[in-house]
Amino acid sequence: MSIRVELFISPGCTKCAHVKTMLKSVMDELGQDEFAWREVDLIEESAYAIGLGVSLSPSIVIDGHLVFSSAPKAGQLCAELTRRLVYELQATEPAENADVSPERRSCHGS
Repeated sequence: MSIRVELFISPGCTKCAHVKTMLKSVMDELGQDEFAWREVDLIEESAYAIGLGVSLSPSIVIDGHLVFSSAPKAGQLCAELTRRLVYELQATEPAENADVSPERRSCHGS
């Protein structure tokens, strides 16, 4: 199981670099192995971006859905990834993960 995260960036975007650093930090705290992520150049892959509804950078797509169409705050990003991670854990192994809650999987710096 892994949650697919795509960060859409554009050349020269200073907010993009900040969001990339924040995204890596949040994924590290939650467990890097739980995520499959990639950086997507908005210009080079414009048709793909448009198909997902991405028109600005930075934007974040999670599991094929546009979740953040602008730079999120660390707490927002952490909350969204935590929510999805907990849902994935409960859906794949409900009996073993009955006690998994957002409080047990969260970011400390948010």
